Amino acid sequence: MIMKVRSLCSLITSLAILGAGSCFLAGVAKAETKTAESGNVRAEVSFQPNPIKGRCAQNPQLRLFRSDQIVLNQNIPTEEIFYCWLKDLQVRDLDKDNEPEIILDIYSGGPHCCTSFMIYRYDVKTKEYTAITHPWFHNFGPKIDDKIQDIDKDGNVEFVNYDSRFAYKFSPFSYSRFPLQIWQYHQGKMIDVTRRYPQQVKNHAYQLWQEYITIKNQFEGDATSAEKAILAAYLADKFLLGEGEDGWMRVQETYKESDRTQFFTELRNFLGETGYIRYQQTNIGRSLLLQEQGVLANGDSVLSSDNSLYDQYTFQGSAGQTVTITVESAEFDTYVAIITPDEKLLAENDDINQSNKNSGLTATLPRNGTYRVIVNGYDNNSRGRYAVSVSTPTQQTVTGQSPSPNQQTATRTIQPVIQTFSSVKSLGMAQFLRGTTELKSAQETLQKAARGEYDTITNGQKTDFIEDILEDIPEIRPVDCKSFGFSCE
Repeated sequence: MIMKVRSLCSLITSLAILGAGSCFLAGVAKAETKTAESGNVRAEVSFQPNPIKGRCAQNPQLRLFRSDQIVLNQNIPTEEIFYCWLKDLQVRDLDKDNEPEIILDIYSGGPHCCTSFMIYRYDVKTKEYTAITHPWFHNFGPKIDDKIQDIDKDGNVEFVNYDSRFAYKFSPFSYSRFPLQIWQYHQGKMIDVTRRYPQQVKNHAYQLWQEYITIKNQFEGDATSAEKAILAAYLADKFLLGEGEDGWMRVQETYKESDRTQFFTELRNFLGETGYIRYQQTNIGRSLLLQEQGVLANGDSVLSSDNSLYDQYTFQGSAGQTVTITVESAEFDTYVAIITPDEKLLAENDDINQSNKNSGLTATLPRNGTYRVIVNGYDNNSRGRYAVSVSTPTQQTVTGQSPSPNQQTATRTIQPVIQTFSSVKSLGMAQFLRGTTELKSAQETLQKAARGEYDTITNGQKTDFIEDILEDIPEIRPVDCKSFGFSCE
């Protein structure tokens, strides 16, 4: 074996000395190990240093121990995560569940690039570790602590970084600028919570604007790429703050170059593609009353009727004010409802349309006060990240008029007083049982529906509607279809 290695090295002619030295050093290099621990949890990462300076480490391996018993021993998948070397290793509780996570801060190598976190979480039920990988932009700082802050001092740490999708988009890398991003880890997922920290976003937007003014004043005519890159990141920050309209006015007033029309079109499309402009241009000309990003995950509130998870948010509304509520998620089928200050259902929605499984509704508020927005999934398997917003037209005049009937089609009833969803799945339930909390009212409403007093249900749908009611509301059995004037055939 030694002879074979030596013969291979001798084939390298132009780099004979270096090659021979490398082969020799590879035979004697010793493995190195980094260790971190917290409580009874210990992590070890071992690797073979590359004998050539600046080259990636070899054969990285992770071992995890609990109470000195090894529970995981595996090779780190270097190709999948672009592993070059380990920058830092920590064991710490990231989401206040009294179970520490293991964080590997991995550098990919290469210019203008990149670090990733591999985060391992212990499942107490399966007694196994699972991992996620989250990429970070650029090589910010040598340690994990350089990315972690506890912004609001609540014990939940935040990861502060920047949106790498803006690299090279409007300028070479050296001129590229990036919107702020703030993340939290929660039960095996990284959640974008940037919009929850408007002061940090505002400070970052201010710094970008000041940089833009400096460049514009110092480099007349020579810094178009730099100007566009800064304005793009600045405008993204403004949309995060719910100040997109003001941001557009500033950008359009200040950028007067000959390519301004093309730049504005590309910028608007890009901000839509990356999620900064919701529904592309639809929020322009609207004021945001609420804008949050969250996650439906184990540990959230549970609806007793179908065991589905929900979150709730509040906003202040005025009588006669028209609001539009949207809930968007790429990870589950969303469901949304709005509850009035006196605990009555105002409107609810499952899907925006047949091809869009996000939720959206528009309603006119009946009174002044605090309204609740319920963010839910269609069933009890719904998990994942979502974004919720409540907006109102900027030029709207509040008159105090009563709301018009909501024409949104819903698929189940909310009983807001007891804060549960019923298990009824049928057409038009938001109109038929809005605010109903007593069985008698439900029966009366069903009888009106049977007599055709609700135009949104067609004759062909009536039988399905009533059969669903009879099946899912046991209190009105043994009442059958004929009692409500339907044919059961």
